[in-house]
Amino acid sequence: MSSHQNYIPGMHGSKRQQSKGQQQRHYMWRVVVVAFSCSAYFLYDMHKSLPPSIIATTAPVISSTVVDELMEKEQKFLLNCATFHSKYSNTDNFAHVPSSITGGSEFNMSVHDPEKEIISMKIKKDGCFECDILRPLISALKNSKDASLIDMGGNIGMYSLHAASHGRNAVAFEPLQINQEKLCQSTLLSSDFGEKIQIVPRALTNQNNLTYVDFNTEWFDKAVLKRKRGQKNYGTMITGAGLDKKPPGILGKDYALATTIDSMKDLHILPPSGSNVVLKVDVEGSECRALSGASEYLLTVNIEYVALEMSQDRIEQCRSSGVWDNIYNLFLNNGLGPYMFDEKAKGWVKIHDWQDLNVTGMTDIAFSAGPPSNL
Repeated sequence: MSSHQNYIPGMHGSKRQQSKGQQQRHYMWRVVVVAFSCSAYFLYDMHKSLPPSIIATTAPVISSTVVDELMEKEQKFLLNCATFHSKYSNTDNFAHVPSSITGGSEFNMSVHDPEKEIISMKIKKDGCFECDILRPLISALKNSKDASLIDMGGNIGMYSLHAASHGRNAVAFEPLQINQEKLCQSTLLSSDFGEKIQIVPRALTNQNNLTYVDFNTEWFDKAVLKRKRGQKNYGTMITGAGLDKKPPGILGKDYALATTIDSMKDLHILPPSGSNVVLKVDVEGSECRALSGASEYLLTVNIEYVALEMSQDRIEQCRSSGVWDNIYNLFLNNGLGPYMFDEKAKGWVKIHDWQDLNVTGMTDIAFSAGPPSNL
């Protein structure tokens, strides 16, 4: 469902028949159409309190293209899963997650085809994906009084769902519709999860003004064809971030609206100032932009634990933008130190030289008050 289908009923009706006088004023109308476009913002906010009959008779005739753009840019931050309940009738791919995985309540999770997609395959088999990374984060969440999870890069919601299974709140940022649908379906399967998990259908960036991100879906589709069966991953590769012009394609599939966490701090979506929070940051190469765009908000909360997925390319991007040292100092001021997961030893090792850190491949990094520990 496109973002504009929820708003302004009656706006796309048939064109009004023009009298001769109206035709004579046509040129003047074209001159002042910008003013009417501005009024659409006001009507868009006002329409929710008006009966549909009033909306249909009072809405000005504005280009449908203008209306679509206005409504897309003013798209609500939160995804209301209940309104899309009819879309989630396919119950073929579910994974049962027992309480033994992290000690929370058991739940059913909607996943992609486990025969094709690696994250879903692992969850279906083991109850979690990268369990050694998940468990220390959930442990920190449980051990911190009333802590909430900020899930930057929610995917199909494994971290957010495990947080909810412990009665904790989560805010999940996920721009891909194919993943949003799975996370929504999972929240609808458990009566109280919908109250615990809020889904923000936007990408994260470091620019406060409205921007778009462009997903490299062509590259991704080609890469998927070359992968072995079961290795598909519904993540994204971002080819353009901070774009002022809307990319071609479909919202949620080919591109997404972008936001900063700082711009949301007064919207009553994020945990309020003074809260304890745990961060999971895995946004396909935009980690530095996401954290940079959250710098003001993160100064107002107590950061209890951070999980980052980094590569050497991502680290160099952080260094060149000046964010690398800022990340370290921010987390250090919260009493946290950096650790790296050693795949061979299957354990966490202390990072002693943050400034000169070099990694091979994708590497999981944690900021913790001590060595990250399992439940």
